[in-house]
Amino acid sequence: MKRKLENKFISLELDENGAQLTSIKNKNNQLEYLWQGNDNFWKRQAPNLFPIVGKLKDNEFEYENNKYSMGQHGFARDSKFEINEIDDNKIIFELDSNADTKLIYPFDFKLLIKYELINNEIDVNYKVKNLGSNKMYFSIGAHPGFNVPIENENFDDYEIKFSSKNNLNRILLKDGLSELNQPVKFDDKDSLKVKRSLFKDDAFILDSGINQDYEISLTNSKNSHGIILHSYNHRYLGIWSMYPKESPFVCIEPWWGIADNVDSNKQLTEKVGINILDKNELFESNFKIEIL
Repeated sequence: MKRKLENKFISLELDENGAQLTSIKNKNNQLEYLWQGNDNFWKRQAPNLFPIVGKLKDNEFEYENNKYSMGQHGFARDSKFEINEIDDNKIIFELDSNADTKLIYPFDFKLLIKYELINNEIDVNYKVKNLGSNKMYFSIGAHPGFNVPIENENFDDYEIKFSSKNNLNRILLKDGLSELNQPVKFDDKDSLKVKRSLFKDDAFILDSGINQDYEISLTNSKNSHGIILHSYNHRYLGIWSMYPKESPFVCIEPWWGIADNVDSNKQLTEKVGINILDKNELFESNFKIEIL
């Protein structure tokens, strides 16, 4: 079921399936900023990634001598969420562990995803609580796709700028797995030109080595349309579009986790970038999408 939020700057549509954004419209010009999905390119729009980000080696992990199978990016993006709270400009979605989730992910959890409109920004907040008696291991992330072009520009009129790129390394992918032993130093440019060849090796992934705040803008040289993504206390950033298909979108993805390394031993407790919660402990993170 679709839900709507709006203020005088932005109107949003969201889907209880996956708790994902399905529309971001600028009310000043009625332009749609969010990719609308297309089976010829990418059918999704802005999935939430939980309890893993990226791909597992052989699509499986091991925990306490048991093997579990899980597809790329986890199950939250295909799960039906409940409404925890809603008003004109805020909604909180909730997903709780159940018998089905425990077949593939053996932890008791509560996942809350809040969207709140604040002027021309969308504040997205993740909360994960460990409801079990053992330590909980998880990753979480966002995967919003934005229309490129937004109006009448060209794909290669756009560029991505970074507020800070100190100590950033690029992580290459091999068959969807991270080559963490072969990081590539990100050069000294302040921006990336958006061009099709940028994605010929899959997602363009940056690793800061530590959790830090990012500000990433996706804008064009023809007009003022674009977005700025403000993300807080996170380590990994994914940038993705399709190749060689000329798909009219670019994803800007803050991640609190990353795909398995190519030499992963599949042990969830040793997974690269994993977050750990003790009993009753709460994890919280957020990012904002500013509409220009």
